[in-house]
Amino acid sequence: SHDTIWLTDEEEGIDSYFEIGYNIDPITNQVALNITDFAMPEDKESAILLWNQQVTDLKRILGA
Repeated sequence: SHDTIWLTDEEEGIDSYFEIGYNIDPITNQVALNITDFAMPEDKESAILLWNQQVTDLKRILGA
């Protein structure tokens, strides 16, 4: 799991973190979610899959 990767990184002294932000278009009120995940190159593909699934779940919960 991704949690295990973070714990392993912490134990090895590797800084792992992500940023989440959003922008609201002043004209349309549409919200754009911005996610930046500072992942190791070998974890990039799995991180993309994880975030895509999380965003899909969020949209389902919000009814978007």
